[in-house]
Amino acid sequence: MILYIQIAAKAFRIVAVMTLEVHFAEIQRLVKLQLGAREVSESSRLIEDLRAESVDIVNLAVSVEERYGIVIKESELARIKTVGDLHALVQSRVE
Repeated sequence: MILYIQIAAKAFRIVAVMTLEVHFAEIQRLVKLQLGAREVSESSRLIEDLRAESVDIVNLAVSVEERYGIVIKESELARIKTVGDLHALVQSRVE
């Protein structure tokens, strides 16, 4: 949480702005759990390297949506090729 203090007309007002940083390790843990993978890096390709099938990718997306309270559109899901792509999408949604 980041706090900003605004001074206006001799009154102090504190405004809280919530930001959430999504650490890669959190996404990495979800991918390992959902796909049963041992080694996962940002450049790991979901289909080619981690052997994910389409149902696995959908289940992974649902887990991420539930964990972070976001919605991943089908068109966005189709563009996610690597674990890094997934991390970047989630990070952009929670900011």
